[in-house]
Order: sequence, then C-alpha cells, then structure tokens
Amino acid sequence: MDWVLPTDEIIAKVEMRAAEERKVAAPPPTNHKNGGPQLPKREHNGIASRFLKFAFHFKHSS
Repeated sequence: MDWVLPTDEIIAKVEMRAAEERKVAAPPPTNHKNGGPQLPKREHNGIASRFLKFAFHFKHSS
C-alpha cells in the first residue's frame, strides 16, 4: 500500500476547519449567582414527587 503525505495546504485547510468547529461548538456562557454556577430550574421528577402531585388533586380542603 502506498502512503501519501499531506501537503502544507491540506494541513492548513484541516486546521482552519477544526478552528471553525471549535468556535461553533463553544458552550454558551454560564450564568453565575454569588460566584457559583446557576443551575436550571428543574423540579424533581421522582416517583414520590409524581405521586404527591397526583394525590394533591384528591386532598380535601378544610
């Protein structure tokens, strides 16, 4: 099998495409609150939480 070494032009093109991909794939800036990362507002979705939400509809008001 014959091997061909890439030319400088090919290497430059690959580097430019890799730089563009890194630029596009950069993560969005992180929101900080009091110096720490701010987590997205998500409610717990465990089985107990789902059951409590379901049972809340059957709770009698006093």
